[in-house]
Amino acid sequence: MSTNKLFKSLKNTDQVKDSQQNDTLIITSTTTVNELLKIANQRNITRENAFKIVSTLMEWSNHGKVQLSEFEMDKRFLNLCQLIGNVNKKHPAKNEARRQHSIDELATFFGLTEVNEATKKVSDISLPEMIKVMTALAQKKRRPIPLLRSLAYNISRVSSTLTIKQSADLLYSMAILSFPDEVLMQKISSGLLETVPRTDKSPVIGSILTSLGLLRYKDQPLLDTLSDWIDIHSEGMRPQDLCAFLLTLATVGYSPSNADTLFQKVTNSLKESDMPSSLDWLDVVWSLVVLNQATTEQVSSVLDKQFITKLSDASCLNVAKQLKLLNINAAAQFLLSNYKGFLLDENSEIFNVILEKSKERQEFTKAITDTLFSLLPSASFLNLNVNTGMGFTLDAEFFVDSKCNPVSIEKASVNHDANRIAVLPRYYHDFCRGRQDPLGIAFLYSKLLEAKGYKVLVVPFTEYNPKDKLVTRVKYLSKQIQSIAKNSSNINE
Repeated sequence: MSTNKLFKSLKNTDQVKDSQQNDTLIITSTTTVNELLKIANQRNITRENAFKIVSTLMEWSNHGKVQLSEFEMDKRFLNLCQLIGNVNKKHPAKNEARRQHSIDELATFFGLTEVNEATKKVSDISLPEMIKVMTALAQKKRRPIPLLRSLAYNISRVSSTLTIKQSADLLYSMAILSFPDEVLMQKISSGLLETVPRTDKSPVIGSILTSLGLLRYKDQPLLDTLSDWIDIHSEGMRPQDLCAFLLTLATVGYSPSNADTLFQKVTNSLKESDMPSSLDWLDVVWSLVVLNQATTEQVSSVLDKQFITKLSDASCLNVAKQLKLLNINAAAQFLLSNYKGFLLDENSEIFNVILEKSKERQEFTKAITDTLFSLLPSASFLNLNVNTGMGFTLDAEFFVDSKCNPVSIEKASVNHDANRIAVLPRYYHDFCRGRQDPLGIAFLYSKLLEAKGYKVLVVPFTEYNPKDKLVTRVKYLSKQIQSIAKNSSNINE
């Protein structure tokens, strides 16, 4: 049966059962990500078939047939995960029957005899025992992916709401193991909306916030619920938990609706002397910079030579912390109005720090710069790997005039009307999980570049596919550049 005929048959309630069976046949015979996710658009798709699609995609990913980034942020995939994660509280018996029915499906999914045995054992143990297994794996930092998927699957199928302690333990385990199972995350988030308002314990809230930040997981209703909790309990919270709150919001780039008053209340409760270490205070100030909430006094306190010396003497100033100092220093210069506080010494070795990029990110960036070389007359029109001195490397920069004609680097130095364009590739890891939004640091980079006079050309992996034909990639970048030049021309008129 064709997909169109299948959609039509779903309209007839007498044929729903047959259609669902046909769905299963289509799922097992489908060979591409897009074909599988097309099925997700069907109104009557069952949770069992939703699981089949998700497990098929994950199996393809595990075997290298597709990349996780090809579907993890797709709305259709997220909707499937949400469907699987939702439980029918009115009919727990049906949920249990469905859970038992899907154990056989897992055997096919995992494909290894010894893993099948472990999977069967997981399905027979209680929820607290499953969580203990997950926690033990995190403590030992062991990542047997099939077993983790079995645990996540079976925990997600439990009809009852997780306690706040169980949710915190699972989030922590997933963060430590770098195992952000989308279905389980949906279940945990849904449950926390109910359990967070009922607790009065700061440590468990701090643990949840820390894990969400490490996972880069952005769930606005959950973040709002946590923000409301902190608004009520901020005076009694531990400083490190307030730090976790700010750091997580900065990581995922989210400001709650009551941001101004809430941040004021939180920062009034935070002082460097109250923090467990100076590094925590650096994280607080960096977070406030990303969230556009930092004051001159806060920024100046971490750019003070005495503060930096204190970090250096304690051997705490690793690459990540130095990059944060550079971010803060740049914000002091270009984003804070009338800033009169301390700045980093211009001769500081911190300015030479560069973060190494992953192989995948390098390949994505190279696909962009190779396309730019096809657009520009010669290599003299493009600067690569520019150290901005602001805590990040600019992958490429070039110049065009108001009519979008390329201007060489040499001529641009005397042609002050030329548009200076910064190329910012946004790869998979520059985006949040849960929502396809850029991370907070990605927004900060754009703001800093714009403040320095750049026109920013953002190239997200969701729009730019390195595997596309060169003509397609050239057309995409050309269109974006023309749009930048046109907008700049309109502003100058």
